[in-house]
Amino acid sequence: MKGLIDNAIQRWRVQRNRKMLQSAYSARYAFVGVGSHALQNLYPVLQYLGIRLKYICCKSSDKLTLIEQRSGATATTSLDTILNDREVKGVFVCT
Repeated sequence: MKGLIDNAIQRWRVQRNRKMLQSAYSARYAFVGVGSHALQNLYPVLQYLGIRLKYICCKSSDKLTLIEQRSGATATTSLDTILNDREVKGVFVCT
């Protein structure tokens, strides 16, 4: 009987995980940092997981247009803009 219950629990966990992986994240996030580690490693993972970025923050304003063209997110140099936006559920920081 215990084996039957354990098997049912394991099947439920597998189905739950598959459902979570197939559904898109509805929350919006922000990312601070546009260094090589972020560009080469972190942004591709976020994109693969379907995590939508609303903002990307960097230090230099001359990169803003390039960031927006590449990511589709709003590029900014202001942390206040990000932190005051109630739609942003979390901030990834890689500096």
